[in-house]
Amino acid sequence: MDKVREFGVENGYDKLTTPFLEADDYTGWEMTAVAEHVLNALGAYRFATDKGYCYLIYRKIEEIGSYEKDDLWGAMRGTVTILPGVDLTEPTGEVWDALSEEPSEPPALY
Repeated sequence: MDKVREFGVENGYDKLTTPFLEADDYTGWEMTAVAEHVLNALGAYRFATDKGYCYLIYRKIEEIGSYEKDDLWGAMRGTVTILPGVDLTEPTGEVWDALSEEPSEPPALY
C-alpha cells in the first residue's frame, strides 16, 4: 500500500495519505478503485465485519486443483456425489410459489 500512499502524496489526494478516515460506502469503493488502478490489480471484493466493511483487491488469480466435468467445485466440492446420467440443469417441472399465479399462505412458524 506504500505505492498507493505515494500516489496520494504526488497527486494531492489526502484521503490516500491517512491510515484511517471517516468514510461511507462510496468512499470505500473509491479508495479501492484507486488502489486497484495504482497496483494493477485484477479486481476487488468487499465483506462485512463487526465494525463496517473491509475492502480487498486481488492482484493474482490462481486455480487451485482441478475438477472433473461432473464434479462440483468450490465450497461444495467433495460434499455431494452426482450419479452418472443425472443432469442437474434438466427442469424438474416443479412450480415455485413465487412463480405461481395464486398467492400462498406463509408456513406456520409454531
